Amino acid sequence: MPVVIHTLQARDWQGSVSTFGVIEAFEEVSIAAELSGTVSAVHVREGDRVSAGQLLLELDPQKRRLAAQRAEQALQRSRTALQEARLKLKRRSDLAERESVSREVLDTAQLAVDSAAAAYQQALASHRLAQRELADTQLYSPTDGLVDVRAVEVGEPVQAGAALITLQAVHGLRVHTWVSEADVLHIRPGNTATVGVSGLAGKTYAAQVQWVGVNADPQTGNFPVKLILEDAASALRPGMTARVALAATRMPDVLLLPEDALVDRQRRRVVFVVENGVARQREPLLAAG
Repeated sequence: MPVVIHTLQARDWQGSVSTFGVIEAFEEVSIAAELSGTVSAVHVREGDRVSAGQLLLELDPQKRRLAAQRAEQALQRSRTALQEARLKLKRRSDLAERESVSREVLDTAQLAVDSAAAAYQQALASHRLAQRELADTQLYSPTDGLVDVRAVEVGEPVQAGAALITLQAVHGLRVHTWVSEADVLHIRPGNTATVGVSGLAGKTYAAQVQWVGVNADPQTGNFPVKLILEDAASALRPGMTARVALAATRMPDVLLLPEDALVDRQRRRVVFVVENGVARQREPLLAAG
């Protein structure tokens, strides 16, 4: 076998690490009922993409609408009663200045105003509660996302606090991937990457390393890495398998070995270094290339 001798020179190096990962949402959002009721309309299906502020689901509003109407009427009555009590107090006060009424009559008028004011505040609180409960019969999306779970159908009764719809928020997507023990040494937060998915052949998306795990998976020995997709296209969805090319940390003044200089010896990769005309075996510290 012919022997080829390579002369190595130090130079700056930045390799890459190729791996696979899974696209995931930054957060999962559960849409829960604020009150009990019967589902009267569901406007989305599983897999639908929704926008922040979009109406997702409605509970039967009839009972709450009637309660809101009664609360509105009670508020109007209490407002009128308070206005009348204040008018009477003013009249009594004017008469008191001319000493035409007793102090007792004036105190009674003041008590009537205080009582009417308290009744008005109570009616106002009841009115606000009734309006809020009526509004709570309509459930809106708090974020852009994908409908992951739709747990109810029209006509079903639900209890307050029950999760009805689950969204995967897509205002940001990230990729969860894993790298080997050798490769993790060269991956740092802030390193760039490109991401592709099999269903979108030829398309790649820019990403940046957000986090590098410090503990290896006990089963595989690989380390978790999470990347932020900088420009997540609408075609990307949580759960998709991603091809990831991670840029390793730039290293100055390193020796670059040709691939054919590496030789397998007892499950180790070694090179032979010529010293004084003799080839001596060495085990180099390898980085991702």
